[in-house]
Amino acid sequence: MDIVPSETLSPPQCDDDACSCDSSEIDEQNHFFDVIQAFSTYIACSMKRVIKYEQDSRKMSSFGKTHFEQIFIDRIASLKQKIAINQEFLSFIIQPQLQTMDQSQFELASEWNASKVRSTLSQFMREWSSEGQDERNQYTPLFLSTLERYLPISETRQPSVLIPGCGLGRLCFDVAQRGYRVEGNEFSYFMLLGSSAVLNRLLVADNHKKDQPNITEGTDEQDTDDESTWTIYPFVSQFNNNTSFENQVRPVVIPDTHIDSFPPDWAMSMSAGEFCQVYDEQPSSFDCVIFHFFIDTAHDIAEYITTVSTTLKPGGIFMIYGPLLYHYGDMETEYSVDYTFDDVKHLLRTSHFELLDESVHQCTYCADPRSLMKTVYSAHFILAKKKI
Repeated sequence: MDIVPSETLSPPQCDDDACSCDSSEIDEQNHFFDVIQAFSTYIACSMKRVIKYEQDSRKMSSFGKTHFEQIFIDRIASLKQKIAINQEFLSFIIQPQLQTMDQSQFELASEWNASKVRSTLSQFMREWSSEGQDERNQYTPLFLSTLERYLPISETRQPSVLIPGCGLGRLCFDVAQRGYRVEGNEFSYFMLLGSSAVLNRLLVADNHKKDQPNITEGTDEQDTDDESTWTIYPFVSQFNNNTSFENQVRPVVIPDTHIDSFPPDWAMSMSAGEFCQVYDEQPSSFDCVIFHFFIDTAHDIAEYITTVSTTLKPGGIFMIYGPLLYHYGDMETEYSVDYTFDDVKHLLRTSHFELLDESVHQCTYCADPRSLMKTVYSAHFILAKKKI
């Protein structure tokens, strides 16, 4: 059972000899190639920063060299080793796609795409490791308790939940484990590829048949007896605000949970594509829609709310949680309508929604809990009900 359908992990195909693809399909193919290239060249991109670290350490004062010259040499060796291990995991993620691509055409990824790969490693820490549990506890219990209060499961009812911008799928998994029918939606190939690896290939014990190197925590040796987990180093490229070098290179094991098999009543799926384009044509399809750190990814939040109003059943609930970062706000080539949260509530009231609850929660996002610096958001939670 594939939760993330394989057809979502490749762009529209084109026959170069008789190409009938339009420009958007060609752009999609090129973008997909760039994403795979970024995963594949992670090690080379990351080594550029290590080389600078090494070169700068050679300029250390004589006093510094007396105490730290050999220590930095050892640290550089450790950084290179951990980056190489991360590359093994990233290559595992894209292994199915690499089989159909000409890797000789790969070049170093752009810094933008390289940063997306590093963010993907951080996202794995947040969603699928025990180290991310505290951060998940900032929002998951709130969603689950709200679902159980307003949409309880019964013998005759299994409410459906849509989670757009679901990232690597952990919230979908946690909601599905409570017995709800869950559909995740994701636009980013970085997230789709990562979620496919964990949900389709790592999560279920029956899938653990292929060779998947695992690095035993606290060592640099592969654990060949346990092929169900990977050890990654999501903080290895974080050179600022470290309390210690050990924290920078500490291992994180993923995933932190497994299931023997999907139960018979398991109902979880993933769709790929832009939220409005996918769900504008699916009226009255879901009992609940959850926006978690998602509402500000819109060019115009009003379009998102219109789509939610369309795809949500009468009497269904809509949960919003997060800040308003406005992903397109600082992009000169994109437009962004920057509403306030009061504006968002007005849009809801005028779109057939009744506001049931509102609260503010202090939270972080992909934060290193041991860092000297972290961003703390005052995330607004809004619970609304679509009028009957």
